Amino acid sequence: MAADPRAVSYMEDYFTPRGRLGVPVLTMHERGDNYPTVTQARAYADAVRHAGKNPLLRQAFVDRPGHCRYTGAEFVAAVRTLHDRVATGRWPDTGAHRLNRLAAAYPDLGTAEFTAYHPGRFLRPHVPR
Repeated sequence: MAADPRAVSYMEDYFTPRGRLGVPVLTMHERGDNYPTVTQARAYADAVRHAGKNPLLRQAFVDRPGHCRYTGAEFVAAVRTLHDRVATGRWPDTGAHRLNRLAAAYPDLGTAEFTAYHPGRFLRPHVPR
């Protein structure tokens, strides 16, 4: 059975991470998310590193199940961190301890559960031709 070349081309054009970042990016992922899984986040980071754009990417992980169930405090901590990167040209500490401390300044927006985490390798990443 052979793949439809048009379908493969479409997927490569619109759904395959190339890692060619042009601006700073801070991603957030829940460790218990089923889509995308944290190993897919690792595949994205690997693509960014392969493209030589690793200085533009940071990833934060939240220790909870679900998909996009971030608290307002977690969003604010992430946005403040990205703002600092853009304003200064350098990443501040993006570790879980700092992100949780930033989020704690906004108790009305919920708690934060950032955690230090490095996902395993995605088992079957697609590498474009």
